[in-house]
Amino acid sequence: MKYRLILFVLFINSIGFSAEWIWQNPLPQGNTLYKISFYNEWYGYAIGDYGTIMFTSDKGTTWEIQYEGITDNLRDICVKDSVTAWIAGDNGTIFYTTNNGATWIDQTSFPQYGLNSIFFYDKINGWAGGDEKTILKTTNGGANWTKVPLMGVPIGTGINSIFFTSLSNGWATCSNGYILKTTDGGITWSLQYNTTQAGYNIKFYNNNQGFVVGADGSIYFTANSGDTWTKIPSGTTQGLNEILFASSTEFLIVGHNGTILRSTNSGTSWFSESIPTYASIYGITRVNTTTFIVGEYGLLGYKNGSDWTYNNTGINKSINWVTFSNHLYGFVFGQYGKIARTTNGGNTWIDLNNGITGDSFYGAELIDSNYVWAVGDGGVILHSSNGGNSWIQQTTNTFNTLLSISFINRTQGWVVGDVGEFFYTTNSGNSWIKRVTGWSNIFFGVKFKDANNGWIVGDGGLILRTTNGGNSWTQQLSNTTETIFYVDFFDVNNGYCAGTNGLILKTTNGGTNWEKLITGTSRNIYIASGISHNSVWAIGDSGLVLHSTDAGLNWVSEFPKTGYDLFGLEVISDSKAWICGDNGTILTRDTTVQFFSISVSYENGWNLISNPVLRAIGTDSAETLFPNLLTNYVFEYGEFGYVAQPIMLNGKGYWGKFNAPGTSYINGTYITTDTIDVRQGWNLIGSLSYNVQTSSMNSIPTGLINSLLYGYSSGYYASTLIVPGKGYWVKCNDAGKLVLISNVTQKLSPNDGALNYLDRFNWLNISDVDGNSQKLFFGLNQQENLDIEFYELPPFASFSEFDARFINDGKGYILQTFDSNLEKNEPALINIVSKKYPLTISWEIKNLSNLESELFSYILSASTDDKTIELKGSGQITLSNKPINSLILNIYKVKNLPTEFSLSQNYPNPFNPMTIINCR
Repeated sequence: MKYRLILFVLFINSIGFSAEWIWQNPLPQGNTLYKISFYNEWYGYAIGDYGTIMFTSDKGTTWEIQYEGITDNLRDICVKDSVTAWIAGDNGTIFYTTNNGATWIDQTSFPQYGLNSIFFYDKINGWAGGDEKTILKTTNGGANWTKVPLMGVPIGTGINSIFFTSLSNGWATCSNGYILKTTDGGITWSLQYNTTQAGYNIKFYNNNQGFVVGADGSIYFTANSGDTWTKIPSGTTQGLNEILFASSTEFLIVGHNGTILRSTNSGTSWFSESIPTYASIYGITRVNTTTFIVGEYGLLGYKNGSDWTYNNTGINKSINWVTFSNHLYGFVFGQYGKIARTTNGGNTWIDLNNGITGDSFYGAELIDSNYVWAVGDGGVILHSSNGGNSWIQQTTNTFNTLLSISFINRTQGWVVGDVGEFFYTTNSGNSWIKRVTGWSNIFFGVKFKDANNGWIVGDGGLILRTTNGGNSWTQQLSNTTETIFYVDFFDVNNGYCAGTNGLILKTTNGGTNWEKLITGTSRNIYIASGISHNSVWAIGDSGLVLHSTDAGLNWVSEFPKTGYDLFGLEVISDSKAWICGDNGTILTRDTTVQFFSISVSYENGWNLISNPVLRAIGTDSAETLFPNLLTNYVFEYGEFGYVAQPIMLNGKGYWGKFNAPGTSYINGTYITTDTIDVRQGWNLIGSLSYNVQTSSMNSIPTGLINSLLYGYSSGYYASTLIVPGKGYWVKCNDAGKLVLISNVTQKLSPNDGALNYLDRFNWLNISDVDGNSQKLFFGLNQQENLDIEFYELPPFASFSEFDARFINDGKGYILQTFDSNLEKNEPALINIVSKKYPLTISWEIKNLSNLESELFSYILSASTDDKTIELKGSGQITLSNKPINSLILNIYKVKNLPTEFSLSQNYPNPFNPMTIINCR
């Protein structure tokens, strides 16, 4: 199942990482993903090919690509808490983070073996499995790894999946169908069963019940810790990659070619679920009621209800050509009539329906923001004179494929293609005139610098030159028989050609002489181009990107974060370029500044937002950063309340309102640290260009922070992370400064400890019909000297349509505690502001009582009627359509009823006239 790209890894050893390529399509990225894992409903990771690590802090709505210069394919991830995770991959790669991936620490051991699986039982004890019967074990969180000998396992056996149900008992499934078991914490392993079919994933639902899924649709089940395994019919022959226990009865399996199997009877029988993708699905997880899947070609989708929603469908048409008229306006063209346009430098691409053909396009020319042509299969030439809003088909009277087009202005152009096809126009393509060149080679490329001087290149090393606009052609000596795909000239003297087997040719005299350059690769190169003589890029097969800054004398390999074949290249300056290729790939890079593009998601209604990048004065207005705001201003919170502001300054958080959910793409230069002025009381702060852990927040003077950090997502939530583009509330006990630094981790902060403490409490969630909600916590106070002020909620926004909070001494809180001595307690008041009804209340009651014979009962009542609700276990209720301004929560103590009756020995002795009889 697992494979290693050895040739690619050897090649990238010399790659330079000074220039960063940024994904523009598909989003969030297009590499194959193998695993997805969440710690809670907010924080999750997805990992995959070519060092892809993605992180979400907003329930999977948006994903940040975390990049550490990793180039190996990453196969598995184990997440242990909100900040700690391990990743394993090819060449023995093991990476470890303690700060949500802001930095990854290399723990790689035994680099000659690819690793396919990693599993930690806790933050200390872990195991990894991989190629050549490799199992590694650590007892110190991965600081050291020991290779475990596997006796009786054939050479060449790959370990595909590892799972432990305790520190002692674990299983591994192998590429040859072996199922291995350990009962001593992975020190020794023995063969438990041989399915004869490769097992791709093993998981246990409890200590006894486990499943193995794998090749040819195989499903094996055990109910006795693997003493016996039974094969279960799956109804498919597709490879099955991972199993998910969504509930006690609902199980799901994902596999090759879009396979999803579902069971509603704990895996006894399975049925297929239809999904609109042919991409293989490799990973699946569920958080609360939301199911996530990842897979081939960057597939990333989720379902919360009956329908799937996709960040990336995994179905993307290949893009063969990219062309820009300036740094903002451009087009891409590709398979099956694919045309897309951008007006913001590629931050967003809008698909255009040409309305004429579904033929694939291979070349295009954009003269200005209006005039554009594209050529492709069946002799098609499409033209738009209004920036792609409408298209017409121009006639060439050929059905041969056209491969390249060159225009020098709006009227004069040339087209070449299969079997020596050559056409020219002098009237914008209203009529195309065919000329016979005398050659029948495939013409792959054409380039004209003016009305007279032009070149054609093709198979067999063919290079032709004209000095009279194409009326006649002269063959130039290329000294190669390699196919030449592309020709480009900076002027009539200096030019480059690119072709098969790493070919790049250079001329400084119009092609009279062509020099073969040393590129250091044997991959096909489809384009070599630039904007000046010295700075030249070349792109080709398997993610090849070469860059020369000395006119081709030396070439440096750049890592574009993908291994897809790259066909199109557009360079508009020595520092700015785009590339495109298979699977809809579009990437860009800009080395003039530390260019950064951040996607910031927002919900329908009010959002807390911020400006996470540095931008030029005049380009940091609210309407520029967030074009879909309902107003051209946002609200800042200050000493005298809320004030409308048209400009969004760095370091500040703002309220902004939208009429629909969406995403803004904000460009600028990096901000990795900031010092923010704060006043006593509540402050709305902004973000940096990278995630910031609350544990890394400092204050001047120290000890200023006196609250949890609160974000907003249809209601307030406490966070340990400051996410780029979001705004947050924080309360300070005095005026001073907050210092934000990305990529830094310190010891547990008071904020982290206070937030973790909430997990011990019961909770109830109040929500309206629009999805606005607030989660509140309550229960017995289990901590001496608890500072309840740390759990105060931020100020209520008067323009907000929803709010819910505990009220105590005129302040609002996210936490309400009770004393075990009930006489000291008053009923807890919950204040509610809502414009939409009915309201839904859900809850979870945990066992908080440490007393042996007493339980506490919580009773919730509404202020509008006499109905009461006893909160037991987990539950949900929908209240009436009447406005409800408040709820009252009371706590009561009740005696446990006996669960068993038996007569004990009388005490102290049978002759004592007074006997004590105990019952249970």
